[in-house]
Amino acid sequence: MKISKIDYQQSFNGNLFFLYVGKDVIKTEFTYCPFSRIENGKIINGIRIDSLLDIAVNKVFTIYQKPRSRDFIDLYLIYQENRFENG
Repeated sequence: MKISKIDYQQSFNGNLFFLYVGKDVIKTEFTYCPFSRIENGKIINGIRIDSLLDIAVNKVFTIYQKPRSRDFIDLYLIYQENRFENG
């Protein structure tokens, strides 16, 4: 299926894109994070993707800014899958 429509909204520290594909809407968010990356992530089709550790750290920052249950759930699931070691 192809994208039939794209809506854009600017949020506090990011940009939201809503992609309409058939009857589905896919929300994609690009957020500015003022911190350096901890680990090198992957590059897919020229787009740098954060590592899971960096995503977890960004979740903590997001919870600090605007606590939402979904971010706590995301962080819990990341922790369950990957017990990050100290150092």
